[in-house]
Amino acid sequence: MKNVVVIGCGIGGVGAAQSLASALPPDYRVVVVHESEHAYYPIASLRAATVAGPLTLPLTQPTAFQSLISIVYVSHVVLPNARVIAFSPTEVTLASLPTHDEFKGSTTIPFEYVVMATGATYAFPCRAPVTARTEEETQEELRAFQKAVGAATSILVVGGGPAGVEFAGEVKETFPDKKVTLVHPAPRLFKNWNQGLGDKLEEQLKALGVDIIYDVRIDTGDLTNGLIKEREFDLGQGRTVTADFIFIAHGSRPNSAIFEAYDPKLVDSRGAVRVLPSLQLPSIRNAFAVGDLNDIPENKLAGAAFHQGGYVAKNIAALIKAGGPESSVKLKEWGASKPHCAITIGHEGGAGQFLGWVVGPWVVARFMSRTLGVARFKKIYGVKE
Repeated sequence: MKNVVVIGCGIGGVGAAQSLASALPPDYRVVVVHESEHAYYPIASLRAATVAGPLTLPLTQPTAFQSLISIVYVSHVVLPNARVIAFSPTEVTLASLPTHDEFKGSTTIPFEYVVMATGATYAFPCRAPVTARTEEETQEELRAFQKAVGAATSILVVGGGPAGVEFAGEVKETFPDKKVTLVHPAPRLFKNWNQGLGDKLEEQLKALGVDIIYDVRIDTGDLTNGLIKEREFDLGQGRTVTADFIFIAHGSRPNSAIFEAYDPKLVDSRGAVRVLPSLQLPSIRNAFAVGDLNDIPENKLAGAAFHQGGYVAKNIAALIKAGGPESSVKLKEWGASKPHCAITIGHEGGAGQFLGWVVGPWVVARFMSRTLGVARFKKIYGVKE
């Protein structure tokens, strides 16, 4: 069997894997490589940071390929707890021997095509804890974080982007009497969007009792998210804020180290993998990158990552049919989506921007804030309600 390797089984990776499984000819199979035994749902992570809730799902052959009848996915392979440590245009190398019978004895998996879906790195809980490999280990980390939030007396949120706004809102909804201060380096929230978006979010946060301080940058040094020894932070102009818990809501970066190690020219200055409109790497024509990892200039949203997986599957199938990655066949091109977002503030608050229009909590709560799309997450990974 010829392999099409998918590195990472988050939303973008599972979208590619499921689409590939139904698009590939019978002498090809999908091999999914994922560094833990479960999928993690970042969209619900900030609510799960304050209260218990569904955030992880097991990764198995049936869950990764759940949307297909069993006869279709029977030849495809899922390798959980498999960390890729080296990449080349023809193979990936794992940190340890895989458990699957067909790959025992070798840490190298050859491929005809590869889909890079390693996402972005971000501090826990915005992304899964880097040390956790099992669902239980991840849940233990979440329970510890929830306990730390509950124990804090004064929380400092550094950064007023989506993560900072949403975390502040979740904390104040669960602990309305807890002091929360949000420090943002810009003069207003979401300054690159319609002003009404930031205004609506600011109004709701202030109504919950969040203190917002603009035009201030805080040097967090080597601090990490969680409880800290109570300390005073300098805000400039004689102002200070005291906190015993810090949440750093910035610092996301494409998770591209293994690709950059092979060839630094594969990534841009931010670490994003350079791709053509076909999501194909310019210099490695049998490789594609989806989601947070690539340099497509658009908001990095879960829905876009999932659909990019479908585009890649069609392009790989077209290349196979045409004779190989160097074929001149015209590939399907991804058109960057128009800027849009939905920022939640607890179960009933939030604001969003769609097609240039700003909407408030009544709209956002009904399609995002109340459920955070958890049912969709479960459906993608084959968990029936």
